Amino acid sequence: MPKMGFEKTRLIRECGNHPVTAFGCEFKSEAEYRYACHLEKQREAGEIDEWKYEHFRFEFGDYTTYTPDFKVIGRRIGTQYHEVKVSLTQHDVKRFRLMSEYYPNEYLVLAIPRAPKRGNQKRLFDNCKNYIKEVVYFK
Repeated sequence: MPKMGFEKTRLIRECGNHPVTAFGCEFKSEAEYRYACHLEKQREAGEIDEWKYEHFRFEFGDYTTYTPDFKVIGRRIGTQYHEVKVSLTQHDVKRFRLMSEYYPNEYLVLAIPRAPKRGNQKRLFDNCKNYIKEVVYFK
């Protein structure tokens, strides 16, 4: 069989988000749904009072806004905003930086499945940690 010239080209598969409807919400990704299940277990156990999906929008200056994935409320923890990410982008770092500048008293939590160990994702993760209050790992 003749060579076509692209045999060594790496295939890149598109891994799109698949919406999930549960708990009366339309989650944009399966990761957000899994995190909602985690929060629901915490609510049932009495660890938090309630959680809301994409409940509040923060504004930065002219036209830039940011809506965290979850607003989590509890007697012991107060009000927190949780952002679920499977992978990070430079845009995420910018959002977290703007949140820390415009709303320094808000408690922002990054929820990720695991900490990146190397490469660009590790660099972005390390940058994000400068602007958030806490990192939570979930399955």
